[in-house]
Amino acid sequence: MTPSRPKATRTPSPQAAGSAVGARSPRRGRTKPAGHSGKAAAAESVPAAELGAPRAPQQSRGQKRVEEILDAAEAVIAEVGVEGATTNAIAERAGSSVGSLYHFFPSRDAIIQALARRFQGYASQSNAQAMPPDAITLPLEQLFERIVTAQVRLVEKHPSFQMVHDAVCHDPRALADFQAMRNAIIGQVEWFLAARYPHMPKRDRQPVARLAVIVVHHTLDEAQLVPVELQPAILRELQRMLVRYFEPLDAKYGVPAPRH
Repeated sequence: MTPSRPKATRTPSPQAAGSAVGARSPRRGRTKPAGHSGKAAAAESVPAAELGAPRAPQQSRGQKRVEEILDAAEAVIAEVGVEGATTNAIAERAGSSVGSLYHFFPSRDAIIQALARRFQGYASQSNAQAMPPDAITLPLEQLFERIVTAQVRLVEKHPSFQMVHDAVCHDPRALADFQAMRNAIIGQVEWFLAARYPHMPKRDRQPVARLAVIVVHHTLDEAQLVPVELQPAILRELQRMLVRYFEPLDAKYGVPAPRH
């Protein structure tokens, strides 16, 4: 992918906004696979079988070192993009030698994969907080305020989130991992829809959940590229659009009565 996406215009948290509905979608033509970042990255490329999880540390101190390396990778990618995040740069930021880094990760690509899984965990937590059981009966305006705001905050807190996601979803070797992460997010939305609309057939629930994921994340992704003064209005319009889309579903299937 390109060294970095234009991050100078980060999406601000609007007054009316709410959480991550799902895994972010790939942006066509703007990224390259994580393993295709020129000569330096090619030298670090490894077979697909070695790309998976980092080597499991044997002690808690080892796990702490893994987290420090991932913290360093996240910071470096936010500054120079995935292509510029070499193992040397990551090791230097982590205060480690390259040899120590390779003790936990067989390649730069393995670090990107592990960072993507970490971000997936953050997105799942954000969803759970935005769509808890007690939010099932919320009015649509309040519900989508929570959903959009939480995702905005997630991306603001982790500026490299989208760059890592793009690198992973454009890497054929990581396709299975990417699909699993995306399906987990869509599954969270499906669960929420099943709770809000108990009489909605599953065959109808699945496309609605997938569309919600696509719409929210493509819109938030594009919002980062427009002038900063327009971003709050775009987010407000996103919420209005979602409310209008779900209003007929509320009317058709009904919403459970709030529990007191």
